[in-house]
Amino acid sequence: MKYAAILSAALALGMYQPIAVAQSAGVDVAKPALQSYIIRFAEPGLLYNSGQQRGYAATAPSVLGQRKLNASTPEALSYRQLLKSQQDEYVAAINAKVARSVAVSHYYDVTMSGIAANLHPSEVAAVRALEGVASVELAGEYQINTDAGPAWIGAPSIWNGSQTPTGVGTRGQGVLVGVFDSGTNLDHPSFGNDASCGFSVASPKLVAAKDCEQSNCVGGNPEDVSAASGGHGVHTASTAAGNAL
Repeated sequence: MKYAAILSAALALGMYQPIAVAQSAGVDVAKPALQSYIIRFAEPGLLYNSGQQRGYAATAPSVLGQRKLNASTPEALSYRQLLKSQQDEYVAAINAKVARSVAVSHYYDVTMSGIAANLHPSEVAAVRALEGVASVELAGEYQINTDAGPAWIGAPSIWNGSQTPTGVGTRGQGVLVGVFDSGTNLDHPSFGNDASCGFSVASPKLVAAKDCEQSNCVGGNPEDVSAASGGHGVHTASTAAGNAL
């Protein structure tokens, strides 16, 4: 019981001491924590600039009759400079409105003109009401998945055999794909032994993994290797041969 009593005392001290210190320093501990918001301004981004800004040429591919955006032309660079100067003015107006200097983490000028900045929820309405501010939305996190990707790359026509030399659809059965990239993720469902896809412990989805950051690319059994990643290697491998999710 002595240990429990000491632990409780330590937790209580850790819980109340920072609040007491904060209050003594004049900090409003009841104010919600800062959150990241996407603040979009009225001016169009580079992709949609049709030349409505006097003295600045259009950069939108749809206006110029181009297939894609060229962000390196003199006209594009000039318009981007204009947007940056306008964004700096908006940030100054936001700072004045909330009576503090907001932390801007990102500036956007291609698909839109805007910024990502940290705000208190209580400040959002005031910022949204500023002239020239089109919207203020809480930034979100989105999980990557592959529900639409296969159709984009034409995989169904390979799976059903309509675009294969033999005319037979196998969904990759019997094919072993080797990926040299930033690693894999043993726990990702794209590489799990999904029985509905024909895999099991005896016939695994992920056959081997090697860590090539070490000499001679050590490893073999995926369980024995630290070639783990949540990044590009998982993206490319799951696109090429991942389970259907």
